[in-house]
Amino acid sequence: MQATGTASQKRTAMGGHLQLRDRATQLALLGQEAPDISIKQWIIGGPASLADSRGRVALLEFWATWCKPCHEMFPKLNVLHEEQKSRGLDIIALTRHYLAYRGTAEAMADELELMRKMVSEHSVKFHVGVAPDERLQTIYGANGLPTVILVDREGIVRYAGAGGDEPIFVRTLDKYLTAE
Repeated sequence: MQATGTASQKRTAMGGHLQLRDRATQLALLGQEAPDISIKQWIIGGPASLADSRGRVALLEFWATWCKPCHEMFPKLNVLHEEQKSRGLDIIALTRHYLAYRGTAEAMADELELMRKMVSEHSVKFHVGVAPDERLQTIYGANGLPTVILVDREGIVRYAGAGGDEPIFVRTLDKYLTAE
């Protein structure tokens, strides 16, 4: 396909390849110690790390300002945060520069303002950080957005996927919030 396909066919093939690569990365993380997170700047909260969340359940949520499903995820995460923080849930929303990646300082400042605006519009109360580059997404197989990673109280990855109302996510979250 890459050698003989049309531009559209090549994009579709590459998209499928990236989805498979990311899912394989996510599956390989299950049952393993979660790689620590690297944050360039905190929009809300911070500094926070997975080591800080030991003894609590950490939910990492990868998002972007241009991602419509990410906009829809923030209200759900706000409710989850309010309902479950007393049971030991820490939510850390992670993004990076997309529009201004490797751009000018002015473009990066503009995009950071766009990130802050989105977080403010959704009245987010949990940690929100900006990663320095795409490495964190690559490590977690989180190039498709939004992506949720659930880390248990001992620092082990127990779920990686779309999150939200997905039944396996809901069951897994409840299981690890219930476990002491």
